[in-house]
Amino acid sequence: MSNRSRFACERCKRSKRKCDGIPDVKGCTVCRKAGLECSILHHQEQTAKYIAQLEAKIKYLESNAHSETADPTLKLVSNPPRVKERAEKSPFGPSLSFIFRRALDGSPLNEYQDKFVPEALESPPSKTGPPDYTRLIEDDEMGKRLIESCMKLMFSRFPFLHREYAYQLHRNRKEVLQTPETRQDAIKRFALLMIYAIGLRVTQMIKAETLEGFTYYNADDIYADASQDLERICAVVDIDAVRCLILVAYFMLRSSRSHQIWHLCGLIIRLCVDLNLHRRESGPVPIEELHESVMRRRVFWSAYVIERSICMHFGRPMCLSDYDIDAELPYNIDDSVTDCHELDDIINKHPEKMGPTVITDMTVGICLIQLRRIDSVIQHSIYRVDQERDIVTLLKDIGVMYERVQQWKNDLPAFDEEHNQLFMTLLYHKTMRILLVPLISKDIEVSSSPEAQFFVDQCVKSCGTICLLAKRLIQLEWYCHSFIAIHTLFVSAMTLIYCLLTGRLEWTVEISTCLQSCSTALFVVGERMPFTKSFLRDAYERVLNKTMEQMSKKDTNNKTKNYRIGGINVLDKPTELEFPLFQEQKYSELDLNESLNTPILNDFDELWQIISDQRPFGIEGNVALNEFNYGLDNGYQY
Repeated sequence: MSNRSRFACERCKRSKRKCDGIPDVKGCTVCRKAGLECSILHHQEQTAKYIAQLEAKIKYLESNAHSETADPTLKLVSNPPRVKERAEKSPFGPSLSFIFRRALDGSPLNEYQDKFVPEALESPPSKTGPPDYTRLIEDDEMGKRLIESCMKLMFSRFPFLHREYAYQLHRNRKEVLQTPETRQDAIKRFALLMIYAIGLRVTQMIKAETLEGFTYYNADDIYADASQDLERICAVVDIDAVRCLILVAYFMLRSSRSHQIWHLCGLIIRLCVDLNLHRRESGPVPIEELHESVMRRRVFWSAYVIERSICMHFGRPMCLSDYDIDAELPYNIDDSVTDCHELDDIINKHPEKMGPTVITDMTVGICLIQLRRIDSVIQHSIYRVDQERDIVTLLKDIGVMYERVQQWKNDLPAFDEEHNQLFMTLLYHKTMRILLVPLISKDIEVSSSPEAQFFVDQCVKSCGTICLLAKRLIQLEWYCHSFIAIHTLFVSAMTLIYCLLTGRLEWTVEISTCLQSCSTALFVVGERMPFTKSFLRDAYERVLNKTMEQMSKKDTNNKTKNYRIGGINVLDKPTELEFPLFQEQKYSELDLNESLNTPILNDFDELWQIISDQRPFGIEGNVALNEFNYGLDNGYQY
């Protein structure tokens, strides 16, 4: 007979270890060494709760079955008033609900969603019924940490909610989390739960080993509970409905449901158009309506930024043309200013208080909006598919947009916080990569054009900087990557490798540092999101190791051709006239790892396909492609 205990704590179950804990008496050694509370100490309590919830669910299902089978006409009698009630609220109610369900409901990719959340972060098996929020209600500090985790990452980029509003909901959480009686109650409950869910997802992903009591909840369970009120909230087309949907979209950026986000963004933009948020005010805004005007701008441009980001990376058309938008940018005023008279004093009497050089908690968001508008023009001009252009026309269009991006960078205010500086730098290089990467293809000859060669060099530098910044950002204790950030990192590194293998780029210590930084970042991401191990990290490592081996052999056979001192080729140094165009960015040195003999195709067309089609190396089949791409267009030429 086996001596193995029938009971084990959740941590030992997930890692498939032997658990030496005693139910309700003593915690196990593994949890004690990790400094975490062992779940086996609450075995009887959890079992009792689980049984009670099962009994309640059975009773509920039995009552439903009895009421439906007792008299078939009851269903016909009871449903019409509900439809009528929704129809009275808004003529868009039923159709909007249908569109929303179409946007969010089942997808063949849902079978892969369990692979997204790290095993170390999984909560105990999901219980029947909604989560028990007793701990959140009783533990004030836990809720504050969740809100801070959410707001620190979200607010500066998507300021569609007041910070104080989130904390106010938390202070009243006992009443807010009750079953909502009115639509306003449902909105408050939904907003608080979604903020908790986003904060929980961020906290769990960046602090997998120091979660304390946070493993008790699962972000997807909280989201599922909150979404029960969405149909009721969206029955009325107003700014509150838009705000709630933006919360859902932001949650999806770090969720297994990210393949559905493009449909949701289209719905959000259309609601903004219904509410006329994309148009400027027709005249002076009355003082008593200034706060509403401020929030209308912030909500619309938050929706605009997230929609543009998704469309760019999914390779889909924009939902609303920039030619149809004349709404003014949000006011550069601190979020804490909500009084209408204070707003009037700043906006109408002292506009210098919100000038372009003034830094407030809205400045980062405004800079992001300005860059997204440039990105939108790039998509419409550089990536248009209705006509083919020669290299001369392409270079002319790229040159115009290059100047606009440089002007945006030069106009940036001097941010004091390091994370804002890193974020702005990352945004700049992402846009530069998107603008210049069409020139990387081996089918385009750039050696005869100094201008084209300059743009290729700038693209390489931007790709390398993205890799370096990714490694730096994952070291920040509050930063949580989204699937867009992971995708951009992967494609940037593959662009560098493509340039190396096609001879557009020489192997240097600086390039090695960039590629190794990407490897480190993908390794950390793989530990936080096991789903990415085989489709991103392992695929990238196979390509990188073989590339390093080939570059090492090439360098051995051609030692006398290139000598580099401090990152500059002393035998192939450009002339003084050309030097400003070919200056190299200095990176910290990093020794090369030993190369591994891993097969890799010599056909560079497939490697370029990785960059242009946004798919990792070696993935075959529609299911695998869709699993990685989250619904990306395979034929889209990046």
